[in-house]
Amino acid sequence: MAEAAALKTTKSSDKSHEAELKDLYAMLDVLKADMKELTRTVGEVGKAEANRAVDTAKAKGKEVKAAGEAQIDALRTQAEDYGRATGQYVRENPTAALGIAAGLGLLVGFMLSGRR
Repeated sequence: MAEAAALKTTKSSDKSHEAELKDLYAMLDVLKADMKELTRTVGEVGKAEANRAVDTAKAKGKEVKAAGEAQIDALRTQAEDYGRATGQYVRENPTAALGIAAGLGLLVGFMLSGRR
């Protein structure tokens, strides 16, 4: 009789182990699904952040380009103003302009001649 009780206990123990294994497999399946969803979500968040960073960089690039173009326009206007002022000075003082040009020519000639 003791043998029958031990055999009965072993059979019920095997059934409870099988149930626990089934529960464990079910939990593992749920965990796999959760990990898959988490991976997908992290990927989407990463893509969204990357897209936002690209958009921000493009916007900053456009701002820098616009600022550079404005700076170029300002420098171009300033150069044109200097050119007009120089032309006006030459027309009003041709002798002085000729003297200045000759002096600069001599100075550059001495610098380039190599004799010092």
